[in-house]
Amino acid sequence: MTFVFGLTGCSSLMILAEPNVNYPYQQQPLPSSNIAPQPLLQLQVQDPQAAEFQRLSQTNPKTAGEFFQRGLAKFKLQDFTGAIDDFDQAIELEPELGEAYLYRGKCKKALKDRKGAAADLEYALRLNPDSANVFLRSGWNKEQMRDFRGAIADYTKAIELNPDLFEAYLRRGDTKVIMSDYNSAIADYNEAIAIDPNSADAFRKRAYARYKLKDYRESMADQETAKELYQSQGNYEGYKGTVDMINLLREIVKRR
Repeated sequence: MTFVFGLTGCSSLMILAEPNVNYPYQQQPLPSSNIAPQPLLQLQVQDPQAAEFQRLSQTNPKTAGEFFQRGLAKFKLQDFTGAIDDFDQAIELEPELGEAYLYRGKCKKALKDRKGAAADLEYALRLNPDSANVFLRSGWNKEQMRDFRGAIADYTKAIELNPDLFEAYLRRGDTKVIMSDYNSAIADYNEAIAIDPNSADAFRKRAYARYKLKDYRESMADQETAKELYQSQGNYEGYKGTVDMINLLREIVKRR
């Protein structure tokens, strides 16, 4: 999953999706293709926008918008400390620039400053109370701080503001799995799959919730779908994980 940014001005910024999410059940039998903690973004060498972000990171800004854009470029290049400095300057020049608080919070989260991230996200919410993406990021931060009920509340608010926000359903489902509310998690994964039926991760997560409910045949069916999707998408690690889980489920079904 990737971020897509409008680079013509702060008002054109739009988040299409969030970065890879840690599975809440990563120590369970189900392996995951994206459970390892990562920086918020990984800039691929072949990214055609890399040169543009590099250019922006070397500009000499004067206005709040220019500092924000340079900070955004540094964020994309994973220079989180440098990005925070630029977002600080943007906020000093324009204290009501909500996107600067949002992205400064993301940088702090990447640097493991969860309390600092929470403070910035809370202020971003005050400035942008109708932003589904801010609630999504706030929920993710609360989840990392093990405030699971607070995370669910934020994901729910994000869904109220944007009923088609795939990541909000997926992450709310993940949080419910942590809380062992598997049936409700499945309902969220159903919504995520309805929005994006090509998401192998969504099928795999639903498979896990069904596995925990001992619904082994339905879990295996979801694993099969995830396997086909991973294979078609060239995700070998995800494909191998589903094959391993399918073999385990077959053995369980045989013994029943």
